[in-house]
Amino acid sequence: MHVPAPQPKFDDYSKHLYALSASGYTRLPAQVSGTELESLRESADRAMAAAQAKIREGESLKHTGGSEFYHASRCLYCWGDAFVRLLDLEAVHALASRLVNPYLLWDLSVLSVLPTPENAKSATTSWHRDYGGMMIGGQKPGYLWFFLCLDDSTPENGATWVVPGSHTTSTPDEPHHGGPWANDDLEHFTSRTQVCGKAGDLLVLNPSLLHSSGRNTTRQPRRLVNIGICHHTLPPLMDHWAIAGPKLQPKFSGRVRKMMGADREHPDATWTALPEGWQTAPKG
Repeated sequence: MHVPAPQPKFDDYSKHLYALSASGYTRLPAQVSGTELESLRESADRAMAAAQAKIREGESLKHTGGSEFYHASRCLYCWGDAFVRLLDLEAVHALASRLVNPYLLWDLSVLSVLPTPENAKSATTSWHRDYGGMMIGGQKPGYLWFFLCLDDSTPENGATWVVPGSHTTSTPDEPHHGGPWANDDLEHFTSRTQVCGKAGDLLVLNPSLLHSSGRNTTRQPRRLVNIGICHHTLPPLMDHWAIAGPKLQPKFSGRVRKMMGADREHPDATWTALPEGWQTAPKG
């Protein structure tokens, strides 16, 4: 007797799961609003101000690029309880648990695309991939970026450009990285589209998708918060549990605690068959 294959469960997130698999991006409207959104903006601005102060003092911040028109700051959970609550956002865990599971926090960061003069050069991030490909042996993405719009993201203020479907295996016709990738001209990819959204919307991106920031031709910055997620076999950007410290650790829910890597076992750093007098430096 023929037994039909089980049908996939269809719920409110199914269309977003399909969009991420097929196109590499999706938008979930109105995930944060009101005073909570204002709290996130205020805390994000303080975090960026602190990062810029360090840069003006001559410090090169770890894992943080940027340019005259593109600023960023990391570890936002340290800058206000609104970011602790954001890490528990239901949509993030609903999608991550079905696409990347088991998953860890890669980083929680804020990105700001600043107003750009018309004659400015290199005002975008240029076409790039943050990471490439799927997890070995399956169709799971290794990473997901959950961009929360702190401001409306529009064509005028430089909403992110993407090439839909480019997160899948590259083709022989893909341009060489020294060609249209490495400049500020976004006209090379005719299938490009801009991912726009309102303040409080969640824009979810597979970061192996070919993408670039746009030019901000307005007078106000465009701010995004990125809840970056990685598969648990891949390294987070930092030890977020340690950075959060005893002040924040008790505030995390069970699933955020797990996402922060609180219960991860560190690799074994001992081996007895080593040269006499050999010294090791285990983590911690």
